[in-house]
Amino acid sequence: MINPYREFVASISATEFEKYCLEVLNAYAETEALKNFSILHNQKVQTSDGEYQIDIIAEFIALSISFKVIVEM
Repeated sequence: MINPYREFVASISATEFEKYCLEVLNAYAETEALKNFSILHNQKVQTSDGEYQIDIIAEFIALSISFKVIVEM
């Protein structure tokens, strides 16, 4: 079976793909009614060993647990 999204993904830029993924994750969060959901694109994160650019950062609460998810493409 041919993946119907393959042509679409191949036709967009890397930044557009990141934003598309952000929208997919956001739609999933709405469907699942995740608590305290937030999602950001292209963020800089300071850590003890330096600064990193992260494509997508999502935070939410599920099953009474706080999650932070980072996505790098």
